[in-house]
Amino acid sequence: MPKLKNNEAWVSGLRTAIRSSTAKGWTVREHRGLARLEVRTGNGMRSAQLMKNNIPFTYSAQNMGDIITRVRNIYVEMANNGGDFDSAVAVCAGLAPKLTYSHDWVGAEGNFKKFKKEMGNGISDRTWIGEYEPVITYAVNLLKTKDAPINADKLLEICAKNGIEKVTDYMRRNNIAPKPLTYELGCRSREQRVRNLASFLKHCVNKLNYPSDWYPPDDLSDYIGRPSKKAKLAQNKKASIEDQEFINLINSLPTETGQVHHKAVAKKWVNAMKLCAVFGLRPIELRHLVYKKKKDELWCMYEKRSGQGVTEPRILEPLYLVDNDGNVHYEEVVRLYKANLLDLPYQCLPTAESVAGVGDQMGKWLKDKAGWKSLKALMAKRGESLGCYSFRHSYSLRGHQLGLDAGSVADAMGHKLRTHLESYDYAKPTTTKKAFQKARELQAV
Repeated sequence: MPKLKNNEAWVSGLRTAIRSSTAKGWTVREHRGLARLEVRTGNGMRSAQLMKNNIPFTYSAQNMGDIITRVRNIYVEMANNGGDFDSAVAVCAGLAPKLTYSHDWVGAEGNFKKFKKEMGNGISDRTWIGEYEPVITYAVNLLKTKDAPINADKLLEICAKNGIEKVTDYMRRNNIAPKPLTYELGCRSREQRVRNLASFLKHCVNKLNYPSDWYPPDDLSDYIGRPSKKAKLAQNKKASIEDQEFINLINSLPTETGQVHHKAVAKKWVNAMKLCAVFGLRPIELRHLVYKKKKDELWCMYEKRSGQGVTEPRILEPLYLVDNDGNVHYEEVVRLYKANLLDLPYQCLPTAESVAGVGDQMGKWLKDKAGWKSLKALMAKRGESLGCYSFRHSYSLRGHQLGLDAGSVADAMGHKLRTHLESYDYAKPTTTKKAFQKARELQAV
């Protein structure tokens, strides 16, 4: 559409009519070919596209009368309802001639899912279910209600802080309703929800021609929020357990006590945990290990997809654990895995059908174990959060203590160096003391 000049006769006439029928600060401008009302008040600028039932008016001389009528109705409604701009826009949506436009939000969700899976980095079903579906399905259900949000701002505001827990396979099979959740300001989950919902709304406007009222703001920081100092500290403190702490945990697990079946299951999970610690694996990567016998190399073929791209396959370098007496542990798990003799839980095998993540399954098995509870309490006293990724974090800590450069450790873990440096900070008294002690030993003649 050719850009309109503000001095065109009908544009000047439109703005004059708006000023004379409303108040100071009210005007109408062209926005992506559509009419947009802008109201300047003491609270700053609020804007809404002129619409009826979410249907915009084209910014043209032919629609001049309808535009003036709509703006006047909004002005009067605001005067009657205490100045609520958004409510006035919603109420007045039925006061102008009807246009032929409808919003199929369910269809839009399906279209967006297909786009995300087939374009760009091509996300997996697991990524969709775990990261996109929770917030988009919640938003779509909200948009089908009687009091549905009327624009991107209102939708983001609600969905940023409210939601439901992730629906698991077990919940789907047993028709269990998910529980409501509230997301704290600035938390990682809230940020993920906001950004993924904004991506969906951009898709609706750019690809499906939804009205620009549904286009999210470029700056999403207000919806994400800022965590409190206490919450921020807790977020940044990832538990990186010492070798002896991990060994103590392994020794506490019921591999030799209880029923035969329970002992067998425990041994399998212990093997999985040892592999994660020795190689610095993400739990999901246990399903993607390949042993190249000719070169005697163990590779991880997992492709992690993110906004930064896709990780490449990498050769795995073991860092074995050493106890306080200097004894090396868990060399046998590498040898047994290469010989295809290492028993692992079915959740960790490539043929597993479960949608749930390996880390989730591992955590579920660990949660009621006394050794795990004890270690979790110890980490909490340090202000650190313990999870199954802590076995991976311990690998990075071990590399730091052994004097390996950050770039080499990052490469072995499938990280970009910048990501690695941002995620792993080991400048604390215990590790610093060990690092300098090792340096002095290397200096000794």
